[in-house]
Amino acid sequence: SPNLPPEIWYSCFEWATHVPGEFDLSIPDPFDPSFSSYMYHFPSENEDIPTQQDALRKSLRIKRSLVLVCKAWHGIATPLLYSSLFVDRTKKLPSLCHTLLKSKEQYGADHSLGACTRRIDILLPHLDTTGYNESIAKFLAPLLSCLPRLQSLYIEVSLYTRHMDYYIADIIADTCSGTLRRIYWGVSASVYPREIGALD
Repeated sequence: SPNLPPEIWYSCFEWATHVPGEFDLSIPDPFDPSFSSYMYHFPSENEDIPTQQDALRKSLRIKRSLVLVCKAWHGIATPLLYSSLFVDRTKKLPSLCHTLLKSKEQYGADHSLGACTRRIDILLPHLDTTGYNESIAKFLAPLLSCLPRLQSLYIEVSLYTRHMDYYIADIIADTCSGTLRRIYWGVSASVYPREIGALD
């Protein structure tokens, strides 16, 4: 029925776009003798990263379709659309950053679109040097600063250098370390001590 309460529509949209483990923050005990080390990774102990990210892409397409149906559905589905962000193309960073900053300026951090976000995946494994410098260095800090309730961060980009690893660590520490509860970061093992110190 078109006269269903918004809460019912929201529940329906949640089920239609659900991705298992999307907001799972539990971390298996690495000292549990029944736990195999190869199972210790980001989404959950039973699901691999590429599989979940494929599901996130499909879910995002559905959410984008929902907000375009009508004005009422747009208002209901928009918080779902921004609850989990997925960036897998360099050109997405400027537009996403602009949208979140504009919303933050207009409504304040606690009522902005970014306040809906609990997870963000930034997956840019094929950047060239120019794309890396321009996209990551210019847009990552303002992007993360727009996400006051971010709990889960997955970040993997190409062409890491020690200098840029440290730079990204400082950005995370300055913008969202207070709310983050789970992070997966594809980074060189040689700089882990420095990053851990920055996020402490």
